[in-house]
Amino acid sequence: MPADPIDFIMEYMMEHGRFFITSIIPYLAIILLVDGLLYRAYLWARSPKTTATFAVYSPSKGLSHDLLRILARVFLFPVLLRQEKSLWVGSWLFHISLLMTVISHYKIFFAHMWFWSSLSISPESLALISVVFDGATGVIMVGALVFLFGRRFLQIMRKLSEPEDYVTLLLILAIALSGVYIRFVSRVSLLELRRYFVSLLKFTPSYLPADPAFLIHYGLVMILMIYFPIGKLIHTFGGGPSARVTPTHAPHKMHMNPLELATVLEQKYTRPSFYHLDLCARCGACTKSCHMFVETQDPVHSPAYKLALLRRVHRRYFTVEGRIAPRVFKTIDLNEESLKEISRAMFECTGCRRCTVYCPCGVDPPWPVSDGRYLFLQSGAAPAMLTTLARDAVEKAKNIGRYKDQYLGKIKDLESRLQKEMGDPDSRIPMQNQDASLLYIPMADIDSIMPAAKIFNAAGENWSLSELEATNYNYFLGDVEAAKEVTVEIVKEAEALGVKTVVIAESGHGFHIMKHLAPKWFNRTFPFDVKSIAEIMAKYVQDRAVKLDSQRNPGTVTYNDPCHLGRGGGIYEEPRIILAEVVKEFRELVPNRKYNWCCGGGGGLASIQEYKDLRMQTGKRKVEQIKKTGANVVTTLCENCRLQITDLSEYYNLELHVASLTDLMANAIIRPAGPRR
Repeated sequence: MPADPIDFIMEYMMEHGRFFITSIIPYLAIILLVDGLLYRAYLWARSPKTTATFAVYSPSKGLSHDLLRILARVFLFPVLLRQEKSLWVGSWLFHISLLMTVISHYKIFFAHMWFWSSLSISPESLALISVVFDGATGVIMVGALVFLFGRRFLQIMRKLSEPEDYVTLLLILAIALSGVYIRFVSRVSLLELRRYFVSLLKFTPSYLPADPAFLIHYGLVMILMIYFPIGKLIHTFGGGPSARVTPTHAPHKMHMNPLELATVLEQKYTRPSFYHLDLCARCGACTKSCHMFVETQDPVHSPAYKLALLRRVHRRYFTVEGRIAPRVFKTIDLNEESLKEISRAMFECTGCRRCTVYCPCGVDPPWPVSDGRYLFLQSGAAPAMLTTLARDAVEKAKNIGRYKDQYLGKIKDLESRLQKEMGDPDSRIPMQNQDASLLYIPMADIDSIMPAAKIFNAAGENWSLSELEATNYNYFLGDVEAAKEVTVEIVKEAEALGVKTVVIAESGHGFHIMKHLAPKWFNRTFPFDVKSIAEIMAKYVQDRAVKLDSQRNPGTVTYNDPCHLGRGGGIYEEPRIILAEVVKEFRELVPNRKYNWCCGGGGGLASIQEYKDLRMQTGKRKVEQIKKTGANVVTTLCENCRLQITDLSEYYNLELHVASLTDLMANAIIRPAGPRR
């Protein structure tokens, strides 16, 4: 025993601490890593699946194409390169250096001298190559981590970031710095390390080298392994929900206590919801893609911040760490102040999915946002106008017979107008046509039926007009069950008539629902196809089913890609096929198609008067797009887009003529091209 008790204690602690780090922690870390990943997968798997979703991805173009697209997204981050080049450089350098680090550690386990000898590389040359390779790797990784860490202090990133974001980056940075120090200062023997890891595999662990820097490095790696399954570094599995029993009904009172409110949100979450909340790395790449955030610079308009709010609420009430240390983990208590912020974040969103296009991780923010909107619907705090429109839609769809006589009278008057305007007494607007091959689902405005009726009659189409409407405001409230009640009536009518095709009017979300969501909601394949009116008109143009004169639509025309029809439905080229034949001069907005800026009227906002000032402010990017084209006519395939762009034209004194694409084609028709089909 040493004469000095302090030296004895220090020696004792070092000896046993070294034993703990080298012989106990590795096995513990591996067990926790594997068990943590399995448990996380289990939680994800046990969360409820869903066929009732509000999101759709690009249709598959074949296994090889999909595989290449996934690999490109994982390894090249192409959308990040398009959106934020500095972040792309930092992320790319970090991931490359991480790969290089993994490769450089091979020599700890293997001594592949025969491979290098076959290439006539001497041990001395190999040692020099290793030094250069390891040095470059260390410098690149440290530089990338410093950039990513510093970026967290930008204004919007401070709002997005949580304590674990800073701690995780600091942990990896400490590992990188200690690794560089060991490589160039400590010079730990590779033979000792190789001997140690072999002994671990044989479950007869020997001691690691006693170098303090190496023990620190090794201990930090073990901490990272333990943290990995519960942190934000893994995106393979979505975070699972807590155990719960789904109630038979949801409460409808605003005086619910915070836990009851949080439970409404928890019960709404499904496997995809948790996946998107957990997958979001809070990189902030989506912020610059949002037309609202670009104009307001308000954090509640950042897609990533919207998800962060929902995740913090869930973490506060349904996780261990949230209950024990809510402030440390930056969780959110549901109170009057936080509910105001969350409400703004959920409803001041058009659901345009431009953020989805630009997310390097494939997160679809409108999906969880619809869950957030549902929270306020159930608590009675959703926008009154939106709630009224949604409930009226359900009531009308379920009791359509009450309005039949009144509706038929209006259609008869409209039919008389149609015959006069077309100069054809045989023109018809048929309803309940048992021989029809096409069922047309119109908008609520009865005058919007006229252009489609002209086109169908001119093409000799055998069609029938539906008594129902394409609009479904329950979609904007995240209320799947109510949305299904409206949609099922359209399905019943189409099946009763035996039509081959259901055609949706100029409603982006209406087409999105019928084409992509309804088959999932009802878990069946319908006996009819669903098409947008744009697809039908484009086919008439290509088949020369109608004779058109583009001179009838003078002026310079530009087209606004509706978000739900485009990013949510894949309808991009059909409108351009039509425009090539029905207008004299057409100019594209830049950017367009899936990168097009949202006009600011979607998500139900166009129907809510109190959001008009916000719509005008956040529609400025669309105004700038239109001005650059020099166009005096704007056309689109969405009623909300037309309403919004009309308001923008008045507000910014643009003197635009805003027309539906159906109007332009109907106006370009000269005469019927042939007999009725």
